[in-house]
Amino acid sequence: MRHTIIITSVWLIFSVNCEAQNVSKSTTLFLLAGPSYLAVRGMTYNSNFIQKGKDHLGYSIGLGGTSPLGFFNKHLLLSMRLLLERRRFQVNYVAYNAANMLMGESDQDFSKYYITACFIPQVIIGKYFNIGIGYYFSQLIKQTVDIHTYNNLFTFGSPLNQASPNDHGISFAFGYSLPLKDYIFTVQLSNNYGTKNAFTYPGDTRYFNTYSILFGVGYRINNPK
Repeated sequence: MRHTIIITSVWLIFSVNCEAQNVSKSTTLFLLAGPSYLAVRGMTYNSNFIQKGKDHLGYSIGLGGTSPLGFFNKHLLLSMRLLLERRRFQVNYVAYNAANMLMGESDQDFSKYYITACFIPQVIIGKYFNIGIGYYFSQLIKQTVDIHTYNNLFTFGSPLNQASPNDHGISFAFGYSLPLKDYIFTVQLSNNYGTKNAFTYPGDTRYFNTYSILFGVGYRINNPK
C-alpha cells in the first residue's frame, strides 16, 4: 500500500475536454482536495542517537486553474494551483550513552502546514490525459509536534522542529480528466520533489518528497464549441 502511494503521487493539475482542440481554448477554475504522502530524504543515523522515521498521510486542499497556451501549441495549458498542505511524519528517537545504556526514547509526530503555489505547463494527450513538469514554492505557516515518551526516561528536543521557512522544487504530474458540458472532473498523480533543505539544524540535510492524489471539479469560464 505504501509503495503504491509513493509511486503514484497525486496532485491535481486539471484539464481536458471531450475534444482536445477545445480544451486548449478553455480557461477553467477548479476546487481541489485529496490525500498526500510525505517521504523525507536524507534522514541521518548514528550508533548513540537513532532516528527511525515513519511517514504518514497528510492532505492538500485549495484552488486551481488552467489557462491556454495556444500561441505555443493548441495542446498546451498552464496549470496553476494554490493549496493548503499538511505534511506529516513521525520520528522514533532512541538515545544511548557512551556505555551503551538507554537514556531516552520517544515518538514525535510532526505536522507542518504550508501554503503551496504550483506552476506547471501541461501537454494534453489524446482526449482525456495530461502530463506536465513545472515548479512549486511552499511557505511554512505553522508546525506542531505530539511527543510520547517511554520507560519514564527524559524527553529531548528534536532538530526536526527547526524547519526552514520555505520549500521549493520540481513538480511532476500525470492526470485524467472527464468533461461533462461546462464542467471537468479530474484526478491526478503528482510528486513535488523538494530541492531545498527543509530544515535549518546545522549538519542536518533533509528534503521533502510529497506524493499526492488530488480530486477536483472545475468550471469552464469559456467553453468554445
